[in-house]
Amino acid sequence: MLDRIVTDDDQKNNREADENKRPLLNLKFQCPRCSDPCTGYEYDDQEMDLYKRRFVRGRYTYMLIDKTSSMSASVLELKSSKQLKGESKKTRFDQTKLAIKELLREIALHAGPLDKVEVNTFDKELAKRTLIPPCDAQNSNTIENQKQIDSINLSGVFVNTHFFEALSAVYDILDRRAYYTIQLYIFSDGNDTSDKPEDNESLRKLAKSLHEKLGVNCRFLACGIS
Repeated sequence: MLDRIVTDDDQKNNREADENKRPLLNLKFQCPRCSDPCTGYEYDDQEMDLYKRRFVRGRYTYMLIDKTSSMSASVLELKSSKQLKGESKKTRFDQTKLAIKELLREIALHAGPLDKVEVNTFDKELAKRTLIPPCDAQNSNTIENQKQIDSINLSGVFVNTHFFEALSAVYDILDRRAYYTIQLYIFSDGNDTSDKPEDNESLRKLAKSLHEKLGVNCRFLACGIS
């Protein structure tokens, strides 16, 4: 309804005026209830985004996967220095891949027609090439997507884990996703090797901002940690 009240051209012109610090336009539109012309309407870009987000009823799920070398540690090495009889020696990354594929299966099973899924990896930064680009959640559990998850390779030993840089990039992505519900899953061993002392505090603030501004429900899944 709001898109019909304020045209795309008016929205664009108002946004350009705001960015260039020019006086904002005095918009005119026809009231959808009484059909009388209205003036003095003040266009608010943030309120427009919030309005659209509230009325796109689907769920957007973003999975973020740590691919640094510390994820190669053996689960048994984490539990005990001695072998436990009857247990296979799986790495954290083996468990992470299994967990992601199971989550993808569950999402596809319970997804609605408007739901979307996106999957990507990170180490010192978010991967430039998205592992699984945005796709319909109902059709996300495909053999091709399962193979994409299995194909993830760990980074080199000397590549650091930077949560803040990766999550900052994800924030920018999710800020452009106009969905009523946004779910973020972070798969990692929790080993943050950033050399910036302010990153831990910045990370907490960023996670809080994700929730307050975008309504993102962020879940940290520490796969393979005892």
